[in-house]
Amino acid sequence: MASEFSPEQTGPVVPLGRAAETARILGSLLPAPPGADHDGAPRAASVLIEGEAGIGKSELWRHAVGAAERSGWRVLRTHAAAAEAALSYAGLTDLLDPMIDCVLPDLPPRQRTALEVALLRRTDDGPAVTAREVGTALCSALRRAAARQPVLIAIEDLQWLDEATAAQLAFALRRLTDVPVSTLATLRTASALSDVEDESLRRDAAARRLRDSHAGDPPVVVTLGPLPPSALGALLSRRLGLELTPGEVDRMHAQTGGNPFWALQTGAEVRAGGLHDPIPVPHSLAEAVGARLRRLGDDAQTVLTVVAALAGGSLPTVLDALSGQLADPARAVDDAVRAGAVVEAAGALHPAHPLLGSAALAALPPARRRDLHLRLADLVGDIERRARHLVAASAGSGPDEQVASVLEAASAAVRRRGAISSAAQLAEWAANFTPRNSPACLGRRRLDAAALYYATGANHRALLLLKDLDSAGYEFADWARAHRLLVDLTFLQEGRRQAVAAAEHALAEAGEDLNRRVVALALTIDMAAGVEPLLAQERAREAMRYAELTDGDHPVLAEALVSMVNAGVDTGDGVATDLLDRAAKLESGLAWTSVPDRVVAHRGYLLKSVERLDESRSALAQSLRLALDEGEDGSLAFLYAHLAVTELWAGNYPEAERCLAEADRALGPGGQASLVQYALRPLLSALTGELDRAERELDREHPPGGLADARVQLFACHVRGVIALQRDDPQLAVEVLGRAYHLAGQLGIREPGRRRRLDGEYGQALVQTGDLPAARQVAAQLQEMGRTQGRDTLTGIGLRIDGLAAAAEGSLDEAERCLTEAVARHERSPLRLEWGLSQLALGQVRRRQRARGPAREALDLAIARFTEMGAAGYLAQARREREAAGASPRPGNTPLTATEQRVAELVASGLSNRETAGLLFTSVRTVEGHLSAVYRKLGVRTRSQLTVRLHESGGE
Repeated sequence: MASEFSPEQTGPVVPLGRAAETARILGSLLPAPPGADHDGAPRAASVLIEGEAGIGKSELWRHAVGAAERSGWRVLRTHAAAAEAALSYAGLTDLLDPMIDCVLPDLPPRQRTALEVALLRRTDDGPAVTAREVGTALCSALRRAAARQPVLIAIEDLQWLDEATAAQLAFALRRLTDVPVSTLATLRTASALSDVEDESLRRDAAARRLRDSHAGDPPVVVTLGPLPPSALGALLSRRLGLELTPGEVDRMHAQTGGNPFWALQTGAEVRAGGLHDPIPVPHSLAEAVGARLRRLGDDAQTVLTVVAALAGGSLPTVLDALSGQLADPARAVDDAVRAGAVVEAAGALHPAHPLLGSAALAALPPARRRDLHLRLADLVGDIERRARHLVAASAGSGPDEQVASVLEAASAAVRRRGAISSAAQLAEWAANFTPRNSPACLGRRRLDAAALYYATGANHRALLLLKDLDSAGYEFADWARAHRLLVDLTFLQEGRRQAVAAAEHALAEAGEDLNRRVVALALTIDMAAGVEPLLAQERAREAMRYAELTDGDHPVLAEALVSMVNAGVDTGDGVATDLLDRAAKLESGLAWTSVPDRVVAHRGYLLKSVERLDESRSALAQSLRLALDEGEDGSLAFLYAHLAVTELWAGNYPEAERCLAEADRALGPGGQASLVQYALRPLLSALTGELDRAERELDREHPPGGLADARVQLFACHVRGVIALQRDDPQLAVEVLGRAYHLAGQLGIREPGRRRRLDGEYGQALVQTGDLPAARQVAAQLQEMGRTQGRDTLTGIGLRIDGLAAAAEGSLDEAERCLTEAVARHERSPLRLEWGLSQLALGQVRRRQRARGPAREALDLAIARFTEMGAAGYLAQARREREAAGASPRPGNTPLTATEQRVAELVASGLSNRETAGLLFTSVRTVEGHLSAVYRKLGVRTRSQLTVRLHESGGE
């Protein structure tokens, strides 16, 4: 077994004592030979080789890499090291170096730029790139490489892979489920060397990330245990020429625990000093490493120390660092390589094993270590490396503005490359090194660090940085950013009521400054809406007054204006599009805003709530294009879910289902679906007649009686009410829909579109259970809002509830009048289901009036609409009513109504549906409904058949 300190070339020979492990690794990674159970095509897989230090992971890893290369795979590899773990994209640079020049020209311009900036191939002053853009570009690059040949990503010492590389690999691998991109990694488990907390945490995080990176099967984990005695003896013979008796091998095995590295170190001592009893076994791995260092010459140790501190320095840089320290730096480097202390890989020098480098640096006296890092800080060209050397040199020395400035600049540079985690750490260090007599710099740097930690999901760390922050003296932009972040973090970590208190504190601090006051009011509105609706409404009214007074044009106000518009929609005041227009202009001055937070996306969310579906669809489609163009894959699921709501309300159920499927695909396995997705999927199932499925989906996501957010309860109760109505259980419908209706009231939501349009079902259920006064009250509220805002949809639903209530009271003429007007109102509504429901109710009332012909006409139109939409539950109800209105004559023997006759004649003459609607002064949808009835009655399916049939009957 080759020592992990002294790599050697491996061929097809299976490593000693590891036949079973080798077979499992290769069997998982590489396709089976022809004639096996599958076709031998390359497939994606993931293998993790784990074990303690020195157990032989590296040799198995190299053996598998060689086998993959001989099988035609392109291998992208990196040897991660502790010293490089903090360097942004160190691993990604190694991985992509062999192929980057081949794939960059094929990438879209923005993706090409993202990779060039991340890998420091471009250093211009263009726009910063986001982590998502880098991940998307990496995904595209790997997909293009895998189209030519299967790709193996090989990572040695996964626990030391830098965070930026690990995050982008995880992002890409979750999306590469359909191409042969496999991973092979080694992971060091608990070591006999002191297992420090940082390494333990990194190890656990690395293993978890690898598991979560693969959408398909979990990684195959191959755990290496001790070598058997026979293999250990063969290793000592092959590597050291040490021939031991079986008894001596057994003793060696017992004292080294079968660890090949320990055995080789012990064997070297035995060979040098002779065999003694007991066998001289080092007491710990630390002692073994120390003994190895002591056997190196002074010059080789110096080289090893510099190489470890540089964390992957090029030969010229290493020679520069050694200049003046050694008489002949080049010879010393060669000696260190020959001694097996230093190796060269990908144009850089590294310790042959991380333990050697760590031990060499640890052995250096503190003053010499400080001098080394200061010297290296002046040599390296990369500002991030320089900053980290300064931190290492200044540890424990207290605040230093010069170091803080370098760290701040390094954080900004790293952030531009999309490496947010590294940028956050550097920003926090910058704050820590800032002198306390510079409060403005200290506050700005703490805010920058908190914002970056928030972006990575380290919310607790971010909140600690902002707690007790004195922001009164901040410039407006920093003040607004600090309080928005503090309120959001407080909400996430401590709950909504504490967030309301934080927002109110910001309001008090704002004083009479109009711009600050608008921002603080918007924060209170956002947080108070769910727990203190009266306060939210009070603040919303105040905010609207201040918004008109402010003449500021700072981009930060854009977010506050959008919050006000949202609050106005909730309270039933409609969409203030003038404020949205103003926010859009201000937003153009912001450096960058995630697509779902932009004004165009909010237009899509809000306009569908007030039945402006075409505008909503257009805004959401534009938002999706922006997210795709800018590589914001993580935003797609949310945007598609909102578009699915728009399509569902438009009555386009298949398109709504497609959008939901796109949202699921964008989310990926294990992703956290939004509330919009949770609420919509069971509702779509219920509306399309799959009531059992809808109930299962609800029970899975929202168990009855379970604790949940008030909005979740509201949406879940609505769907349960729809199911209850379709199962003819109005009492249960009143119970659950009433709960949802009152929850909306507690949340301060008066806008029907924001409470999922449950008003129509609730009013119907109240009528069916005999609570007519409550039904009339719901109808009156809808008609009042519909009248004041010119919204025919709401007016029509209110009229339908009034018509049903009048019918329940026996006032059938009044009921028909209300329902006829409801149908007319819904002619102008984009919510196609409402027209069908009003036609259904009108047909029911006419049947009770014994006006069978008009009843059948209305019911036929309702049936045609529900059939076209796929609204199976309502379709079944309409068909039952139609049967009760009289048996349907055979096709061809059913007389057409006067309106149907006129529609048939115009269409048969060659006019389009739109032209026919224009001549009859009605809507295209009404023409479509009449035409469906004509086709059914005459037993025809096409316009040409209709023309022939009318000609045969003489137009009668």
